[in-house]
Amino acid sequence: MDATPLPDPADWQRIARPDRRLSIALAALYEYYPTLDGPPGAEHESYVDGAVARLAPPFQADAARAEVLAGAIRHAISFPTWQSLVRTSGLVPLDAVRLMVAMVKTAANGPGDRG
Repeated sequence: MDATPLPDPADWQRIARPDRRLSIALAALYEYYPTLDGPPGAEHESYVDGAVARLAPPFQADAARAEVLAGAIRHAISFPTWQSLVRTSGLVPLDAVRLMVAMVKTAANGPGDRG
């Protein structure tokens, strides 16, 4: 087991704005991932499931977008996504977070809504 614990959802769960909540959650995870010696273990999958369940509802996506939204959040918070954006592509974590928040907002609202 890794010495550094997973970020505490309580740190971001009480933030009302969904995009800001997601941004704080991603920043915490993108700060956590470099502390790992390799890919996260099984406890991470359970954490991801819980994070998706906490992060998706505030976006208030309609039923047609809910599955797309959940998939986008799951992708954004995954270790391989962080690894691809930060380690492989060389993005600074803040830019990776901004990119993933924009993707999730698009998933929640559909491609025509820029709000």
